[in-house]
Amino acid sequence: MAHSPIPLSLFQPGEGAFPPELAGRSLEQDALQDEAAALHERDADGKARISRNVIIYGPRGNGKTALLLWLKKFAQGAPRGWRVAHLSGGDVGDEEERAADALAPETWRHQVLKGGWGAPALGFGLTLPAKATGWTVPQAMLSLVSGGPALVIVDEAHMLQPGIFRKFLDASQKLRGDGAPLLLVVAGTPDIEDALRRTKASHWERGLRLPLRRLALEAAQDALQKPLLRHNAKIGTEGMAIVMRLALGYPFFLQLLGRHLVAHMNDAGTLLADDQLVLNAARDFQADQEEFYATRRTEVGEIGGALPAAAAWGATAGFQGKPSLERVIQAMEPLCGDPWAMWGQLRRLGILWSTGQGVEAGIPSLLDSIVRASGAPAADAYEKGRAMGAEWMQWDSSPASS
Repeated sequence: MAHSPIPLSLFQPGEGAFPPELAGRSLEQDALQDEAAALHERDADGKARISRNVIIYGPRGNGKTALLLWLKKFAQGAPRGWRVAHLSGGDVGDEEERAADALAPETWRHQVLKGGWGAPALGFGLTLPAKATGWTVPQAMLSLVSGGPALVIVDEAHMLQPGIFRKFLDASQKLRGDGAPLLLVVAGTPDIEDALRRTKASHWERGLRLPLRRLALEAAQDALQKPLLRHNAKIGTEGMAIVMRLALGYPFFLQLLGRHLVAHMNDAGTLLADDQLVLNAARDFQADQEEFYATRRTEVGEIGGALPAAAAWGATAGFQGKPSLERVIQAMEPLCGDPWAMWGQLRRLGILWSTGQGVEAGIPSLLDSIVRASGAPAADAYEKGRAMGAEWMQWDSSPASS
């Protein structure tokens, strides 16, 4: 029976688009909804309960932008309607006026001033200018809460200059402390921790931190299968097992695999991705994956990080879990002059990162690729790291250390 082709745009890898199925993020969604709910709660003086700044972080391709798009849609669909400012740290630059314009465009400022929402009436301890030009970041953020709850989303926040980042954070703290119904959510790579610390404030410790890991098996399956089922298509059982081994729960790879599967299903005129079709799609996927890995290997090679990364990866595998950052540093130490600086660079590249519960790989197969491509020296570093990880495991489980 003839059927319509599956839209090739169903899966959109690396395009910052909302995925066809936001799978495996219920814990993060619940946490964000809880913080949003705080803005509707009032104390005896009528002030909003103080919400926390939210920090979403994880390696590139883990779905941070998708979660932010969900949050934006959630806020815009709230019964009372929220004012939402959604901007990228890479577009803000280092000028405060430019940052203020990104938060509160001039059309919005005219609306605020025309509505007579003067700062004294708001009662949040700041004042608005009489004109729509020359605003500061705090004034722009103040205008957002003039008509009710407001959400400020800063994606790629690790790219913000320290001085501007500090203004966003200080304005949020001031307004929320005075009872303004404001929620600030910043998202970025694991390097966002350093970016926050460069502001010379303790926002990293005081914010609600949501590390975004790779997806668990069931969620990864849902991310592919559910969108296909809406088009009466599906992946066979054995084919799904192959796909899961390739994707490793990495959201970007899932979208890339989905794109190749749809293309092959349309070419074959079928709605069932059987084993052979999956293998054909997998070959195309692996060609893209190798190009992706080659770029990352070059980045790691340019910082001299191949051997330290191999040792760290070995220690992680040998530990059979998530070793502490200090232990990973120990494994890297013989292979680089400044292991902490090397850790920072590997973290920025998403090779390794800390979730707050230990160190893990951004993409395990990428580290395997780095070890294989770097030959015997990297393999030796990996084995030494693995032996060190095994020693830690034995020590941790010994009666004397428990």
